[in-house]
Parts: sequence; C-alpha cells; structure tokens
Amino acid sequence: MRSIFIGLAILVILGGIIVFSRVNAQSTVGTAPDDNFTRYLSPNNDVTQPKSTDRGRVQISGTTVVADNGYPLRGEHIRLAEFNENPPLDPGVTWRQYAYDTNMWLSLINDYNLNTVRLLLYRPPQNWTGGSCDNPPGRCYNSVNDALAYIDDMVEIASQLGMYLIIDYHPVGGYDKADAIAWWTVLAPRYKNRTHVIYELSNEPVAWSAAAYNDAAIQFEEDLYQLIRAAAPDTHIILWSFAESSGDGNNMLTKVQLGTTIDYSNASVGYHPYQKNNFNQNEIDSLRDAGYAVIDTEIGDAAGYRTRTTSEENQAVSWIWLDAVYNDPTISVTWAKDPKTVSSLTNTPVQEVTISGGNACPTGLSCGFSAEVSPASAAIPITFTWQATGQSDAVHQSTDISDNFSAQWNADSTQIITVTADNGFGFATDSRTITVKPFNFASYLPLILKNF
Repeated sequence: MRSIFIGLAILVILGGIIVFSRVNAQSTVGTAPDDNFTRYLSPNNDVTQPKSTDRGRVQISGTTVVADNGYPLRGEHIRLAEFNENPPLDPGVTWRQYAYDTNMWLSLINDYNLNTVRLLLYRPPQNWTGGSCDNPPGRCYNSVNDALAYIDDMVEIASQLGMYLIIDYHPVGGYDKADAIAWWTVLAPRYKNRTHVIYELSNEPVAWSAAAYNDAAIQFEEDLYQLIRAAAPDTHIILWSFAESSGDGNNMLTKVQLGTTIDYSNASVGYHPYQKNNFNQNEIDSLRDAGYAVIDTEIGDAAGYRTRTTSEENQAVSWIWLDAVYNDPTISVTWAKDPKTVSSLTNTPVQEVTISGGNACPTGLSCGFSAEVSPASAAIPITFTWQATGQSDAVHQSTDISDNFSAQWNADSTQIITVTADNGFGFATDSRTITVKPFNFASYLPLILKNF
C-alpha cells in the first residue's frame, strides 16, 4: 500500500447520489461513555475463546471468499500503526481514537454497507515506501506484545458488530522473515478460535509485480503458511497479496503454482490492482480458471475506485476499499447491506432483573437459580453479581440478558440470595428468600378395604 492518507467519511444524499464527506471526529470521539467501545471490552475478557456474537467462518464459493451467509466481503481498513500521530484531516484526533469511535464503525456498516475491516499492522524493520517506519519514533509498534491489547479490542469490537476482521501483517514492498515469524507465532494461535477473524499472511512483501517474486519470496509464503496453518487449523488465510499484475510470462498463476505445499481449500490469493487501467485482468481470470479463490484486499486509490468496485462486483469478487471514499466525494454505494451486521449499539439501561428457581433448597444439595434482565434490548455486556449467605460472591459478565448461579447450604436455615445486574447505563437488584431443609421422602401407602 503506497502513500496512504485517511479520513473518516459520512454520507450526504444529494439528488439521489450518495456523496461522501469526512466525519468531524472531534465531536464524536470520546465525548461520552455511551459513544465509546470501552464499555464492551472487559479487562478480564479471554479473547482466545469464541463469543456468541462472532460471525461464522468465511467460506469459499467457487472462487470467491464469502461471508457465512454467502454475501461478498466488502470492507475498509483501520490502521493500527502511527498510533501516536494525528490523521491528516483531523489533527486533533489520533488514529487510536478513530479505532474506538463507535460512530466510525457504524458508519462503515450503515452508510457504506460494509461487513469487513482490515487491520493493518505496521512494524519496523519492515521496508515500506513512505520512509522509515520508526521515524519519528512511536509511529509503529516495537513488539507484538505492545500491540496485543489493541488487536484484542479490535477483535472484540468487530465481533460485537457482526463484522469480519482481517488481521494483516503489513510490510510494503519488502519483508523481514524473522520478524514475520515472531509476530505470527503469537498471533496465529491467539485468535484461532475466533470464527470472524481472517489472517492475511503478509501485505505486498515484494516490490512490485508478480514477476519479482523470486524463490526466496515463494519459500517465505510457504513457510509462513505452514506456521499459521499449524497454529490455526480452521482460520482462513490470505496469501501473496500481490501489489500489481505483471502481464508477462511470470504471472500470478505461475508463482502461486510454485507454492506446492500450500492447501487452498481454506485459503485464497490476495491481490491489489494498483496499475488501474493497465491492470492485467487476465491474470486474475487465469487464477480463477485454475480453481483458486481470490480476494482484492486493496481496491486501489480514488483514480481507479469506480472502475474497480464495479469490476469486482460484476465478477463476484470480495474486496476491501482502501481510502478511496476519502479522496472521491461522489461515490455511489450500489451493493446491498449484509443483514448480519449490527445496525446500532443500544444504550438501553437495565431496568429490572428477576430471579427464578424456587424458594426451597434441600440441605446439602446444590440448587440452581437464574436471573433475567428486562428490557430485552438492554445494552450488553451485562455484569451479574450474585451474593448468597455463607457463599463467596460470584461475578459473571454475559453477552446475554440472562445468567445462572448455584449454591449449597449444609444446615437447615433460611438464606437470602441477591443478584445485581449492571450494564453501565443502569442497574437493578432482586432478592429471594430460600428455605433450606432436609428433602422430604414422603411415603404413601394404598388404602385397602376388606369385607368383614
């Protein structure tokens, strides 16, 4: 990816044409807790475990990578690099604030009908064409551990909104194999169970065309693929990420076929049509004719945006648009919205919580109770705090409006259980008195009448 400049965008409908202009991020970022994803991100959350909000894994339909419901992937990027700098169009707001701005994410879904975000991970000592990735200091992450909390949050936010997340290890025009191995050794197993996460092996590792991929670059793709696949057996992997087609005998298909150890049953070939009008569509057609699934992970810049989106849509190719909307104010959205994305985030407070499960418990036996919040539209996650006489407090964070709890008392008594449900916008409490007594094994004898 070359010379990337990003801003945020909103839609203004003028005369039936959708016109883009950037969001005034200063008025939407960090203005109130209900406008920030922090409330959805628990410090005790285990990001390695699947969530009920995760989209199902992407599928390969013919030679197209599609969502779990068959919709094409259509997306934008979030840049997790240069995170101490300010975006060029909004000097008062950092890239980090953009990434946590709910309005920005919802705009991607509701205004642009997107269902995917590509997460760019810049990292020195990668070669990239914009200059040194660490000059000035702080533009990139120093280590994978420095970035994990940030990546974790993006995984969770995408899940909450029913979106796919492409984790893209992102050199530009060069690669450092040891560094790539170090990153994927950590990242690949970490998110292997998150079904909405996709891995892009390495962005544009070679400058620039398919013809420039030498034996070492092909071995790099194979070795990194084997590392990721061993750690994440079920995650879709995007390989190659060609910056340009070549138009000669050393085309994309030739290079892909040289990677003989790569299994494409759950993998695809990524490419970027930066040559615009000179892009060789025959090379993509050759890949698809040979049975390879393809995905355009950078649609190109504004000069080729209209042509490329139309082309990819007509050919049923999934694509990520990258910065085009910020450079061309007259883009019309013609594609359908994926119905599995979430249109809004509810800020509805918890108003009531009700315990169910009976009023008696046998001495020495475990008894179960449940609690349900109303209204059903209450914002999640909800923290349920259970308290019971003689029991340790139990705190559960749930992405559902109900929760369960069990308790055991070993002496005949009268006990009280209490639950508090809190979603950050409101809370409610309910209590129940429990009678603890021995289980009554009653015997009933038949009545026998005799004739005297």
